[in-house]
Amino acid sequence: MTAPLPIPNTAIPPMVRGACPALATPMMTGDGLLARIGLDGPIRPADLIRIGELAIRHGNGLIDISARGNIQLRGLSAPSARALETDVRLMNLPLRDGVAVETGALAGHDPQEITSPEPLASAIRAFISEYGLSRRLAAKFVVVVDGGGQLPLHALLADIRLLAVRRGTEIFWRILLGGTAGTGRSVGVVADADATTCVTLILARIAAMDVPVRGRALDSAEVREWLGDVVIADDDVVMEQTAVALGLFQLMNAAVSCEARHQPQVTSPPRGEVPERQRGDEGATRQHLHVAISPSSGPSDHLLPDGEKTLASGRITDIPLPDQFAARIGIPFGQCPAETLINLGRQAETAGIAKIRPAIDHSLVFFGTQDACRSMIEFSKDLILSQNDPRAKIAACPGSPACASASIKTHALGTLAARDVANLLDGSFTLHLSGCTKGCAHPAKALVSLVGMNDSTALIFEGKTSDMPLKLIRHGEEGKTLGALAHLVRLERGAGETTRDCLCRLGPARLEKVLSQGLS
Repeated sequence: MTAPLPIPNTAIPPMVRGACPALATPMMTGDGLLARIGLDGPIRPADLIRIGELAIRHGNGLIDISARGNIQLRGLSAPSARALETDVRLMNLPLRDGVAVETGALAGHDPQEITSPEPLASAIRAFISEYGLSRRLAAKFVVVVDGGGQLPLHALLADIRLLAVRRGTEIFWRILLGGTAGTGRSVGVVADADATTCVTLILARIAAMDVPVRGRALDSAEVREWLGDVVIADDDVVMEQTAVALGLFQLMNAAVSCEARHQPQVTSPPRGEVPERQRGDEGATRQHLHVAISPSSGPSDHLLPDGEKTLASGRITDIPLPDQFAARIGIPFGQCPAETLINLGRQAETAGIAKIRPAIDHSLVFFGTQDACRSMIEFSKDLILSQNDPRAKIAACPGSPACASASIKTHALGTLAARDVANLLDGSFTLHLSGCTKGCAHPAKALVSLVGMNDSTALIFEGKTSDMPLKLIRHGEEGKTLGALAHLVRLERGAGETTRDCLCRLGPARLEKVLSQGLS
């Protein structure tokens, strides 16, 4: 029987987050420099192929698709990073430079949107550019403009968030500071006509401060005073919707084709209405929808869900252009060899895919005909194509050796968990695997986290990666610990209970006791 590791009586000191790689300013990691390619628009299949080739030429051939939908190339040296920037800029991609103003892959074209976020987002980008605010706002400052629809950005952290709401026949924008849609602090609601003025005023005030300030540090009452009478009081609770259902739909036809083999169906809210608020894992909401599709003018990048697939999973849905569909494919743990993107790009060219957009939850969206999108799904069997894929329920950072701060191999552990304890991963919670206490892959609280430390791995229950551990585990025993949790849930789960329900009912004291016995 091995002696248990001592449990600290204080929370783990958090490591510093905030370093932000960019194409012009790559960040040092455990496997060399990392450069980020942020995009504000779609790219061609040939561009995806070229990015993969550049990752091999200039880096170590590993590519990340981040939770926010950024493409990151790893293993660069200082000279190769400069060469990469030159090569990428020659591609004439829709690159995002400076402060991120995010609208999502489907902005302006989703028939489920309350309104298009693009006009407001474009005005904000223009203001930031005209007045040089990227140099004066904090690193990683993010503005999210969310018009609603099938790919909500509710789970993304933002300094300033604007959520579209409809009241009667009028459009308003709810302004939130810091956090996610569920945790951000509300300033209030402003009319659509006042939204640009309000947001640019807030940005100008922040930029004029003596030190860079993040949205989470702002006082919502003070910001409300800045805006004056244009702000309407907002007592509504914001639903944080982190999961997006996936599936197959026929274009512009009320007869929706989908196979819901595993999940119950919930009718979607009509277009333009504020969605019903539901609370789930860390505020997550999983909606499995049948949707009647209506025509929409202009080009479009739509994804509409069915009841089978969700999160970062593969999906085929419609775009309101003749014979157009879209396939959304998840990248396991957000990382793949460059050859994976090259092969996807080549298959997309062969299939006649029109365009591609990286999207939230480590995914890529391919737009084209129904046959083209079906071929992408068939081609991507090793990637995440269903919410029932256990890998879709795991948030894992790059881990060791890719990250210099990491002390555990998170991807190997995630693969083991998906293979050996799939019954534990029922979709009611996200298993967080963090190489260190920064918690980059899942900054919010998680039901269960395994966090790498120098001499051990911390098991944290219902907390952040810097919170006090429930138990310290010796390196190499993480899989055994997950197996013990899975066995406990199999024995103790009541009728109708999810894994989350069961673990929360048992509580930390019971869990710690069982794990101590199981690992002795």
